[in-house]
Amino acid sequence: MTMVVRSLIFAVLATLWLTFLLTTYEWRPVADIEWADIIFELFRCLFTVALIFLVNRFQEKSLPIKLMLAGFTMLLIGELHDFSEEIYYQPFLVSLLFENIAYSVGIVMIAVGIFQLSDKHNRLLTKLQVEKSILHRKSTTDALTGAFNRTCFQELSANLLEKNRAAIDAGKEHIALAILDLDKFKAVNDTYGHDTGDEVLQCLAKLIQSRLSPLETLIRLGGEEFLLLRQGEGLLRDQ
Repeated sequence: MTMVVRSLIFAVLATLWLTFLLTTYEWRPVADIEWADIIFELFRCLFTVALIFLVNRFQEKSLPIKLMLAGFTMLLIGELHDFSEEIYYQPFLVSLLFENIAYSVGIVMIAVGIFQLSDKHNRLLTKLQVEKSILHRKSTTDALTGAFNRTCFQELSANLLEKNRAAIDAGKEHIALAILDLDKFKAVNDTYGHDTGDEVLQCLAKLIQSRLSPLETLIRLGGEEFLLLRQGEGLLRDQ
């Protein structure tokens, strides 16, 4: 039996049992039945039942979900009482218990559940944003040298061309490219090993990055080949 079915059964049984328990005299039908009120109360009951089913759609039955489910169940108890009160007179104590206590407890439980659920959602969203940032950095950065990789170059060049197309066509904006290739790098690997070759690449990338301006970007195309991208005239600042 699902949680939503148990909630509905509990709401109906609690309403009937407590109403009969606290009724000290025979129920008397209401003299003038307000059909508009009956329809309105019935709509509220059905709407609350729909909310119970909606909350039950959450796959993770965590504490916030259980609180919200219990809160809507308490609201349903109060609304079932209001519906029955449109047909039969009921003692004041029954009205006090269901209309005030049931509604108040239900609203508090729903509020607490929503607060906890939103707090959990915010923490999860922050975690996902951090993970997304880390994954994006890893996907656009060369792991060995720390320079940007070919994927980043494709994205960056496309964005630059898209944003500055009019200025480039008018000759007001310039984009310069320089390809850097280490000569006889294979001899370094063959003589001193690939670990030393990696250190050479790292030192080279660090040296170039230390001389870059904010408008310059270093990209590693692969192996010992690098690309220098710059907006404006010139490539490297004079040091």
